Amino acid sequence: MKADLRTSMLIKRKYASEQYTDAGARLCTHVPSDLILKPNPILAGYFPCKSEIDPRPLMRLLKAKGANLCLPRTPSKGHVDQALTFHLCDPDNKGQLEKSAWGVMEPLATRPQVRPDFVLVPLVAFDRDGNRLGQGKGHYDRTLAALRASGPVIAIGIAFSVQEVERIPTEPHDQRLDWIITEIEAYRVPSCE
Repeated sequence: MKADLRTSMLIKRKYASEQYTDAGARLCTHVPSDLILKPNPILAGYFPCKSEIDPRPLMRLLKAKGANLCLPRTPSKGHVDQALTFHLCDPDNKGQLEKSAWGVMEPLATRPQVRPDFVLVPLVAFDRDGNRLGQGKGHYDRTLAALRASGPVIAIGIAFSVQEVERIPTEPHDQRLDWIITEIEAYRVPSCE
């Protein structure tokens, strides 16, 4: 069921990325003023891969408001069951980046490792309850679970509005989002507690 949904939603996301080339910039117009109230927070973004919406305009905006930026490093191919690590990095500074074994741009391993307060999460599909469908490797679910076990962290799903579905099938290990920001709106996900 998830595989079929992933296939159809990747087609929608690809179409949206081709049609709405300014969507990353449009994310900035929907950032609520109460999203990040903590002074000098550490914000984890990501370098867009394939048809993912580009979070870098939003990252630049939040950096101008005092956020410290970091990017994830993916586990090596032999250690896919491990969580992502986050390293201070400017996504606009090519000297701080390298291509991973997965073909994704990520920070150099020598960049300082940090624990983010906020994580911008890429996705394939989402629903209004904060459930997300990712690429299927579980990197962000493992990572959010580990971060939440060590303290508070806010997970912010970043997507095109066409990636919304009525219901994402969930499993016990799936981690919910706290916020969702698209090119047309931003909203806090109601707590399930």
